[in-house]
Amino acid sequence: MKNIKFKEGLSKYLFMILVAVTSVIIVPTYGYSSFREKKAEDLAIQQENEKIQEYLDSLKNDNAANQDVNNKEPDGGCVEQKPEPTPQPDIEQKPAEDEDNNSSSGNSNSGSSSNNGSSSNNGSSSNNGNNGGNGNSGGGSSTELSFDIVYTQPEERTLFIGDSRTEGFMLYSKLNNLESFASTGCSVYQMWDLRVDIPGKGSCSLADVLQDGTYANIHILLGINELGNNLDNTIQTYGNFIDAIRNYQPDARIYIAANFHVGPQKHYTHSVFNNIRINYLNEGLKKFADNQKVFYLDANVLFDDANGNMNENYTSDGVHLYAKYYIPWGQWLMEQFKTHR
Repeated sequence: MKNIKFKEGLSKYLFMILVAVTSVIIVPTYGYSSFREKKAEDLAIQQENEKIQEYLDSLKNDNAANQDVNNKEPDGGCVEQKPEPTPQPDIEQKPAEDEDNNSSSGNSNSGSSSNNGSSSNNGSSSNNGNNGGNGNSGGGSSTELSFDIVYTQPEERTLFIGDSRTEGFMLYSKLNNLESFASTGCSVYQMWDLRVDIPGKGSCSLADVLQDGTYANIHILLGINELGNNLDNTIQTYGNFIDAIRNYQPDARIYIAANFHVGPQKHYTHSVFNNIRINYLNEGLKKFADNQKVFYLDANVLFDDANGNMNENYTSDGVHLYAKYYIPWGQWLMEQFKTHR
């Protein structure tokens, strides 16, 4: 009997030693392996970002060189001086609202919707033109955006396709009669498989929506959720996506929206969600614009700081705008839609 108890005790003791050895050797080895894989992945992303930055810098230098050539005096004459554009007058702004109560994080899963806002047929002044966003170019907003504006409402049937930022736009832009196909966290890779609940229609695919009549304008804002993917693959997939939409809606004007820059804190601390990768993606998307039926719109001119990052006064998380800033964005878009009719 004593021998049996001794053997049982010895077995338990040996088992405890085995567990201890396993936890000391096997588990840390597995953890170290995972750590090494993560470090290798981070290093690969860092090296990719450095190559992207070199490419963006080369584009910036090429643009500067072309500008120098265009401004060079011809032999025996002077360059004709172009008149400076008339600056837009500053508009008195209302007192700032409580930012904590006006933050849009795009956490809604609602699909297409119509917004109820103030209606008017009078236009409002805004910045026009398409800016490419090469590198961390500045020139963005340095003062608070105005809210003493007369709302211009869409005059044609318009569809907005996008992610949480488009959901925020539908909620807070104060534009009426817009339609959307949008969902938080979605990407260009999944748009044809995605289904969205649309008021009055139920669960619909994008193909269902695009076959429901004719749209005059289709606005696309996708890309922030794709930054962790291979960017060249994303750009190619985006181009195929635009071609497919044109097949469904051949008469529509398609507006490719530049992805908003992220705020400085996210840009300088995140290896994936930074403006180096966003600028590279935007450069690729810009090439799909033919300026006849497909246009590229860069609203970063409204929200960038002097360093080419999203102004931290306009965002709570470095990605999504505060609710009230969807209003000037919406008015800017209405002006762009009129310009490209």
